[in-house]
Amino acid sequence: MQFQCYCNNAVEIPVKDEYILDDDTITSILQGEFLSTSCDRCGKILKPEIPLTFRTLDNEHVSFIPENERFSTFETQQLDSNSLYVIGYPELIEYIHILSKDFKKEIIEIIKLQIIQKVPDPSKTVILFQDYVDSRLIFHIHGLKDNEIAVMKIPYSLYQSIEKDFRKLIQNDPYKTIVEKPYISVRKHLADEAGE
Repeated sequence: MQFQCYCNNAVEIPVKDEYILDDDTITSILQGEFLSTSCDRCGKILKPEIPLTFRTLDNEHVSFIPENERFSTFETQQLDSNSLYVIGYPELIEYIHILSKDFKKEIIEIIKLQIIQKVPDPSKTVILFQDYVDSRLIFHIHGLKDNEIAVMKIPYSLYQSIEKDFRKLIQNDPYKTIVEKPYISVRKHLADEAGE
């Protein structure tokens, strides 16, 4: 597939129909090298963000949507109900972290709802699961202050409590909306509240 560099040179970057989320692909994504290619004219590194298809080693189908297509995707396209959608590289990286710790994305998003309900401006806040250390789930919170990332550590006991009550919780909104496939995200609830 051809991409145009800032110097107007056409750069060919091979793109597969599907990528397996194996160790090599995951490492490439986490290091910011996935699909990166240098322009043979000016040397600039190009990192295209285009719709892609991934498949986990457990055979889960993951559809990647570029961040700049976040809203248009859901307005104009018929989504594949058999696929899990992630939007933008931060959500893809978060999904990889969730997968690596064997957590459930639905429960992570419900925890994020509880966090975001306590911030001053939820519409400007993005919360991403980062890690699990010493029985604590670590979340990075973007948007509370310019150019700063807050870190919040949540006890694993909260995850267990939500997991135990999960079936009951998702009978009602906003939980029902958040965990509804194919796009499982607290950001759906925030968009609904903002009327987007």
